Amino acid sequence: MTSATSSKGKSIGSPLAAGWSQRELQYLIGLDPRLVRRLAIMLEDWAAQPQASIPEGSRSKAAAKASYRLLSNERLDAADIGQSHREATWGRMASHEVVLAVADTTSFNHTTHAGTEGVGPIGQGNSSAQGFFLHSVLAFSEQGEALGVLHAHTWARERDGPSRRQRQAQKNRKALDQRESHRWISAYEAIVAQRQAASGRQPRVVLVADRESDLYELFVSNLQHDEQCAVLVRALHARRLHETGEVVWDHLEAQDELARVEIVVPAQGTRKERTATLVLRSAPVKLGVPRDKARFFGASTPLELWAIDAMETGAPEGCEALHWKLLTSIPCADAAQVQRQLQWYAKRWGIEVFHRTLKSGCQSEARRLGSMERLRRALSLDLIVAWRLMALRDASRQKPEAPATQWLEAEECAVLSAWATRQQKAKNQSPPSIAEAVRWIARLGGYLDRKSDPPPGMEVLWRGLRHLHDMTETWKLVHVVGNS
Repeated sequence: MTSATSSKGKSIGSPLAAGWSQRELQYLIGLDPRLVRRLAIMLEDWAAQPQASIPEGSRSKAAAKASYRLLSNERLDAADIGQSHREATWGRMASHEVVLAVADTTSFNHTTHAGTEGVGPIGQGNSSAQGFFLHSVLAFSEQGEALGVLHAHTWARERDGPSRRQRQAQKNRKALDQRESHRWISAYEAIVAQRQAASGRQPRVVLVADRESDLYELFVSNLQHDEQCAVLVRALHARRLHETGEVVWDHLEAQDELARVEIVVPAQGTRKERTATLVLRSAPVKLGVPRDKARFFGASTPLELWAIDAMETGAPEGCEALHWKLLTSIPCADAAQVQRQLQWYAKRWGIEVFHRTLKSGCQSEARRLGSMERLRRALSLDLIVAWRLMALRDASRQKPEAPATQWLEAEECAVLSAWATRQQKAKNQSPPSIAEAVRWIARLGGYLDRKSDPPPGMEVLWRGLRHLHDMTETWKLVHVVGNS
């Protein structure tokens, strides 16, 4: 992928495609410009060679040493890098009517990196696994295009902290701000603050999250801030109606059907692709205060939300029936509104792909940096790289006719064209479209490109980019030797 401008002013890469890293770092105000240039070079190098270690992915021995020095520099705050990328993300969000802020948590296993300072237990029970946790929020368009990282919070548990059993026993009596679950509210309120601070026209933002986020305190916060950020959460608890005490999902079963819709359930593992018929119901609900919240913390605010029930009917024998139970702050009185929110929730899978890209595509778990602080700095760059890889894939699907030179170096486009067409000279060819370029990169990574194949996914893309990098470096060397 495109390279930055070096600290000596030498242009590396085409002016049009070069500069994506600078755009993500342009809000690093007050930081030494030399550090910003080095960060830009690191971003470009890491994006060009996903899965490469720092020495392997750096353009020279000196560049590798500079990268390690920068990651050890106490003047560099990972939060500042994230803040600059967020500003750029909000700029991309401004052109959309609705943006989905999809949240989830993952862990990074550094057990084999003995001596890493600041990490802690990540396993359950007697597990000896060591590492840290990341709670991130990735912005998506309604069509599923990754727009950038809105929030990233890392933490490590204390080595001698309470066991999982002890945490479960204490959780209902501990204030939420003293529990790990508070990460969901912190992320939500961070997005609210960003939305309030953003200037100009901004989209409707909707937090989309799985069952772990089904927290009374999150919905209470939403009551105050729904205009800045709505919520769409998969339900975990059998909450009861405020007035009757009836379980909300029993209440939904008694409602009239809004519609029956068919969806395609993709193949997974040994499970074959199939078509499922979902029965849709929805209703406005006023949910009572959980007893432990009222008893231990004096909570008294009922929750006024909408409940959505999408249940599969006629599931084949041996297949678990699909059943989505969602709580949302956005009204959904008719079938179209319900289907739109189901489509929003289906985009939640994107955060799983993002975390996998971080850990497998960017090899974040393989970083051997000796301390949690250095890992945080490296992760702040890996987060941007992982988003960039997803955005490259999404551009090929959302804007297939756009020229590939908006994303790749001119040399990379020439190499791809020559490789794909098996021609010795590609100088007179027009640059490929981004859809063509991504398909060719994926073929380098093992994508078969058959008519029946789905569009290229992330794994073949990050593998193909490493091959493209090596081919492009060879191409450049041949031209240097030929012109000498």
